[in-house]
Amino acid sequence: TLVKPVYLIYIKRLSKKFIMSIIQSDINFPLNCRQEIIKQIQDMEEIYNTISSEKDLWYFSTPITTGPKYYEWLEYREKDKHHNEQNTTYQNVIDYNKKYADITVNSLIYNHDAIVINPAKLDIKGWFTEDYLLFWSKIIGKCNKVIFARNWTKSKGCIYEYYIAKKLNKQCLTEDMFYIDHNDSLFLIKNFLLLLKRKNLRNNFIQDLYNELIKL
Repeated sequence: TLVKPVYLIYIKRLSKKFIMSIIQSDINFPLNCRQEIIKQIQDMEEIYNTISSEKDLWYFSTPITTGPKYYEWLEYREKDKHHNEQNTTYQNVIDYNKKYADITVNSLIYNHDAIVINPAKLDIKGWFTEDYLLFWSKIIGKCNKVIFARNWTKSKGCIYEYYIAKKLNKQCLTEDMFYIDHNDSLFLIKNFLLLLKRKNLRNNFIQDLYNELIKL
């Protein structure tokens, strides 16, 4: 195989400080990252360097573990303490998001002459959300465009990827292929932060991202 699963030893959750250090250092790896981890992720990046095509390479930023469906689930679970687990499990949120991503990416590929990366397809045992964010931030750097799913401003992962794309001067478009206005994005993210605050939900990570985005 091109990349052996040795990188799976990286199973510890990355701290908020670690993630923000990536942001504050213009997407470079922080100095406190173990050299073997840097090498492993760089090896994974090499897979994408093997892509040889005259087509554009696009990245589809989509909610996977959060997004509107996740917050609907939280609200329903809070209202119905004796809910039917089969219909309201967190896994159903992930399954819904992945199915939506599959349908949308297939549509993008069908209607446009481009290669579209679907991050919802990657599932590595032992990885946490932060691990995926770190990896996909490097892959976004290799893409021509970043396409954002509907309601992306309600996903911390998508907001992070939007920040990455803006820092790297990538074209940011909706899934309907309209250019994303930065001021509109800031407005929507700010409203989402207010909503999380009203619901007493954690929002430090998104708040930190917002604080960085308003500087761009």
